[in-house]
Amino acid sequence: LVDGQLCFVRAPGANTVTNPTFAPNGLTARTIKKAGQQALDIGSIRADNHELNLRYNLADTSWELLNPYPAPISSGSVEVADAATAGNVASVGQASYQAVKVGNLCFITIAILNIDTTGLTAGNQVFIRNLPFTSATMTNGIQIVGSVDYSACTVTNFLQGRIPSATNYISMRDKDAIMTVSQITSGTGDLYLSFTYKVA
Repeated sequence: LVDGQLCFVRAPGANTVTNPTFAPNGLTARTIKKAGQQALDIGSIRADNHELNLRYNLADTSWELLNPYPAPISSGSVEVADAATAGNVASVGQASYQAVKVGNLCFITIAILNIDTTGLTAGNQVFIRNLPFTSATMTNGIQIVGSVDYSACTVTNFLQGRIPSATNYISMRDKDAIMTVSQITSGTGDLYLSFTYKVA
């Protein structure tokens, strides 16, 4: 095999692992990757008859999938707490996210409804924990969350979320000050976030 060699093949089925292999004409099986030697997502090869465009990378001895199916949407739960780790966790009516990871970027929306702050320390900062992917290590230390909306919260300026380097949580801010637990009207406060962040 030569570097950059192209192969066009028809998939026998969807990939159910993140490291499937391809062995043209009985040659040594090599891992199929995407986006510059990144592991595939489950379903990057969509189904049988997905027409695959593969390019061989001699340096990595792998196949690069040039036309992966878009990353699947994942969903899950986040939690509202009064500390980045440990601390107290709020009861909520709903705290869900939907996310898509494309390469090293995660596109995510979060809805947290009816936040009950009973048991949280009123003067502590608000944190949203359990993001689906750990953030990338950043030289400036933080990433700013794109859009934050709210209801039943007392806000002095505007809400902003920050994701510290190499973490899976958001520290909430009211402009340049911390957003404290006391700013949420217990039982009726809601937070809505929509953003993209760089992942590890």
